[in-house]
Amino acid sequence: MSVEALQQIEYQEDELKQTECGILVLCRPASPLDIQKDLVHRLIKGGNELQHRGEQSSGLVIYGTTRLIEERGLGTLNTVIDPEALANIPGEAYSGAVHLRWTTNGSTEYGNVQPVPVDLGDFKKAHLMVNGNTPGADVLRQLLPYELDEHASDTVVMAHVMAHAPGNDLAEKFQWMLAQPEVRNSAYCAVAMSGDTVVAARDRFGLHPLVIGEIEDENGPIYTIASEDIAIRNIGGKVIRSLNPGEVVQFSKKGGFEVLDDGKEIAMPAECIFERLYFMDAGSRDVMAGLSASEWRTIAYKRYQLGYMMAKEFQEELAAIDFICDSPNSG
Repeated sequence: MSVEALQQIEYQEDELKQTECGILVLCRPASPLDIQKDLVHRLIKGGNELQHRGEQSSGLVIYGTTRLIEERGLGTLNTVIDPEALANIPGEAYSGAVHLRWTTNGSTEYGNVQPVPVDLGDFKKAHLMVNGNTPGADVLRQLLPYELDEHASDTVVMAHVMAHAPGNDLAEKFQWMLAQPEVRNSAYCAVAMSGDTVVAARDRFGLHPLVIGEIEDENGPIYTIASEDIAIRNIGGKVIRSLNPGEVVQFSKKGGFEVLDDGKEIAMPAECIFERLYFMDAGSRDVMAGLSASEWRTIAYKRYQLGYMMAKEFQEELAAIDFICDSPNSG
């Protein structure tokens, strides 16, 4: 193989892996969490479990009961977040989140680091984080009363559209933004946070994974939302289920855990083989909607089964093959 051909393959592989992001959220709005005991360690540990989903920028946000904490920057989580600085922050919080990003749309610059902050008015702040792509973001820009930087990512555009959307609260604004045709027909998972409210949604195709779990605690369960179940299990949580295609859920001080939209009206379930073959951690389980926990299988097991099926299909050709190797354990 020529050097030129090898360089082209490496370029394509580098582009291929930049198609996903990682999301992790912990929340208990009704009974605020201790920032040190419940959040900081778990967010960093769980975020590191999802680092393979995005290494170009990282962000952490904590909605404290009396203050907002933000750490965002270019690079991996451990280069952006200073645990010692976070260790000195006292108090309680409604929620905390980590986002790991590959540059899928928009440039790799600080302004595109997620979670993306926006102002909702009345001195209220919100943050939006997304795993996926919205090809129609240029059309969404036309809904804004001002111009964003030309290098702004699709998530930044979505965040600003959400902030200016009609509605009396975060959930209404979030759902209005998701209902726009350019978003509705995209492949994404999205989470928005503001004060004592967290809302999460999965696209109607269900192409990207998003799972709900909980951590048992004497003051009530700590709810978790993550791109892969391995992040929930490795911080002491139990996975409950996957979000269904098109589903929107809310965690709030007023209503606890609620399903705002079951998604059945718009759902068009599909599967992304890329997630299973290449991107998800081998230790993660395929938490597919509609299956019981006993039926969830690890990605490693599914990759083995795919290899077995391929070997059966090409059984006659195997004698002429000199070397076989497995696919990478994760992206």
